[in-house]
Amino acid sequence: MIVRDFFNLQIPMRKNLMFYAFIMAGISLLLSCTNTNKSGDDGVVHSVLVTKPLSADEWSEKHITGIVNADKEISLGFKAAGQVKSIYVKDGQRVKKGTLLAELDDSDYLLGVQAYQAQYDQLEREVSRLEKLYKTGSVAGNDYDKAKTGLAQLKVALTVQKNNVDFTKLYAPFDGTVIKVNFQQSEMLDAGMPMFTYSTTGQYTVECNVPLSIYEQKDSIESISGSVGGKELKLDIISIVPKADNNQLFRMILGFRGGKPGALQPGMSVNVKLTIHNADFSDDMSIPLAALFNKDGKSYVWVVQDSVIVSKEVSVGAPDSEGSVRVFSGLSKDDNVVRCGAHTLQEGEKVRISEDSKETNKGDLL
Repeated sequence: MIVRDFFNLQIPMRKNLMFYAFIMAGISLLLSCTNTNKSGDDGVVHSVLVTKPLSADEWSEKHITGIVNADKEISLGFKAAGQVKSIYVKDGQRVKKGTLLAELDDSDYLLGVQAYQAQYDQLEREVSRLEKLYKTGSVAGNDYDKAKTGLAQLKVALTVQKNNVDFTKLYAPFDGTVIKVNFQQSEMLDAGMPMFTYSTTGQYTVECNVPLSIYEQKDSIESISGSVGGKELKLDIISIVPKADNNQLFRMILGFRGGKPGALQPGMSVNVKLTIHNADFSDDMSIPLAALFNKDGKSYVWVVQDSVIVSKEVSVGAPDSEGSVRVFSGLSKDDNVVRCGAHTLQEGEKVRISEDSKETNKGDLL
């Protein structure tokens, strides 16, 4: 009985020990960047990972993603209202300028033309008779002028009806592709409703969103290339919109040198490579973004000097897509900069540089 009770007590104790072991393992992971170790009379000493500032290269490459867009994409609609009679194209179909795309039922407009034509013919004959009487002095000039004005107004109304008949047919305004047919046969449309989404054929651009770090170097971009499915493309800058969006990105429009390859279609992704010339490369350096911390609105890094932490104010640029920032002043190439854990350190604190920092941080990612 005593033995059985003893084992029953051991089971929850083992569960508690396992739970505390998991907690301690999680804490160890969180402190992996700046470990603490007891060091006799010196108290607690942080083990830190450091890096040397890297000199900026004369040439750098930036990789972004772009989307192929039609240079001109519009909505096509009828200039008259009516019921869709026939549709002669389908989604994705390429057509030539002047191709009949669709037409409306024109029967009501034709009746309108007949009615106005009959009124016009009758009034025209009446004006002709009044003209003869006016020349003989049998009709006042005011009456004759009113008849002529009425005839002119009726001619305008007749022309509108004839135009409406023409407007029941919708033609391709230029060589292009029918992206989407938005309505079906027998549906009723108002004038101007988008019957088709239509785009140019062979005239495309690549649209990219670039961060501030690239926008600031737009004048130093030496060449641009793209790739889709292993096929290399030559690109040129058409324009860069000088206003950032809500994500602080700038819209850059690229054009295809020598024309768009036939395999590309709107909506496809393009891997874009920018080759940038850093004119002042000899003076600038770069450090990991995680090494920075802010104090009183200024940027600082921790530097290890004789095993002691010292803060240094630095002037930096915008971070790039690789997680680095350019340093314009405040550091030398021989400084041991703490790569991470900046917010856990204090001025004058004694630290130990981790000997295996390169082994545990392949690629200098931390």
